[in-house]
Amino acid sequence: MGGAGLNKNVIGQELVNIMTSKNDPRIKIWADTAKAEFPADDPAIDYFGYRGMPVLGLVPVEYKFPWQLESTSRVSDLWYVPVIEAPVMRSSEVYFALSEAALFGLRGGSAQDYYSAGVEAAMSWAKEFYEKGAPQLTGVLETMYPDWSEEDVALLIAHKELTQAEIDVFLASPATILAGSPEQQLEQIIIQKNIALYPLEYQNWAEWRRTGYPIVQVGPDADDLQGVSPRRMPWPDIEKTTNGESYQEALSRLSGGDSRLSKIWWDANPSVPYYNPNPLPSMDGPWVTD
Repeated sequence: MGGAGLNKNVIGQELVNIMTSKNDPRIKIWADTAKAEFPADDPAIDYFGYRGMPVLGLVPVEYKFPWQLESTSRVSDLWYVPVIEAPVMRSSEVYFALSEAALFGLRGGSAQDYYSAGVEAAMSWAKEFYEKGAPQLTGVLETMYPDWSEEDVALLIAHKELTQAEIDVFLASPATILAGSPEQQLEQIIIQKNIALYPLEYQNWAEWRRTGYPIVQVGPDADDLQGVSPRRMPWPDIEKTTNGESYQEALSRLSGGDSRLSKIWWDANPSVPYYNPNPLPSMDGPWVTD
């Protein structure tokens, strides 16, 4: 939540887990830390920090309790400045596509070289994004959090800064080296592509459907999703009445019918979706009660 009635979106679990596990300094550009600090006197529970939310869907309430009451991160305040870039295609996306093509012999060149170039370009873009957004952030924070002092505002802006020193440390880390089988290397490429594409969720959804990566954790949905993430959006009901003939023709080409789990033509990998083996946390009650 922000001030002035703004409801900021929460951040996905896999993105946060991947970035924090790899000490990716862009996490502070992409997300805010969770605002909840309770229960302060319980040594068994850490301060929430950066914490993402899994895909829940229509699940029993005990699976929702662990993510309530501002215990998950929301989109960084940097994404609410007045002037922001809206690129059609970033150079990092091109490099990651070339890396994937080279990995499977579809073009010449080194998959590692393209991958490294993609990570470097993505880091450079994030640094430039901060530098363009920081001068605009003061007004945003003053509107969102009218009770903050000038010192509070200055501290948050300084905290969000992505420095070249942080970038250099990350570029020298194992996260920038492709390793393992071709499938494991593909996972690395798509994960970095996923981070670089943020916050273009529809494009990341396409990459996930195409490759299965990153492997997301999904709640035991009792609705038609059956505990997995959707593969497509159903057509609106009006199509059935105003475009019935074409609707029926298109429907005949979907093996699962007009369902959110039917695969569209380019979602052709028979192995995906991959299932996250980790059990989804649940609680008997909310974090705090009156």
